[in-house]
Amino acid sequence: MTGLFTGAASLLFLLFPYRIVGLYLDIHNPANAAIVAAALPLLKVGALVQVLDGSQKAIYGALQGLQDTQMPMLLNIVGFWGVGTVTSFGLCQRLGGVGLWGGQSIAIGVVAILFLWRYRQRLRSVPTLAQAAGRVGRHVVANSDRR
Repeated sequence: MTGLFTGAASLLFLLFPYRIVGLYLDIHNPANAAIVAAALPLLKVGALVQVLDGSQKAIYGALQGLQDTQMPMLLNIVGFWGVGTVTSFGLCQRLGGVGLWGGQSIAIGVVAILFLWRYRQRLRSVPTLAQAAGRVGRHVVANSDRR
């Protein structure tokens, strides 16, 4: 569901950039030409951000469901402060605002990959439903024998 929504939002960003900018500015006013010119490339980066950020948030929600919150916090720090700050600064020197946002997009992607790695790691330690039911069944039988 997240993929459908973020994919649709990305398509809107890519297919209708002038209309989106037009929600905030009069794109036909010559006084806004520089702002419109700066906003259009950012919408392309924004289209990528939609998909990456949606994926990251969905995987983070799954980690929370597994009661895993401390490691994702550390992975966020590494991803955003380590990768994001460095890449944003470097890309910003060459590409301006697009580079700044591009660097943060790279960080979002890195964090999403780190979260996916952590999720897969945690799933290995979570018992399957059949295993959990077997444990409960043995526990119930063991306790009923004591009476």
